[in-house]
Amino acid sequence: MLESIRLTETQKNLLVVLKSWKQIENMPVKLHLLANLILCAYEANRNAAPMNITKKLIMTFECIGNNIQSISLSSQSKNCWKLPLLT
Repeated sequence: MLESIRLTETQKNLLVVLKSWKQIENMPVKLHLLANLILCAYEANRNAAPMNITKKLIMTFECIGNNIQSISLSSQSKNCWKLPLLT
């Protein structure tokens, strides 16, 4: 499944960091989900993604944190962040 997700080298590096975080925190999250969340963070910040790898990691965590209750991942959809059901 993970082989079908196309990540840039920088995104692959972010995935390695998130994988380490997942193991340290004992988070029950699949790697393909983390990869998709990275792609969603990039999509949400298109034309505004920072250059620094640390800032890209922060961008990814902020995007996930800001949208955690409304994340909807679909292979059919490019828009990963949907409006929350409750406001």
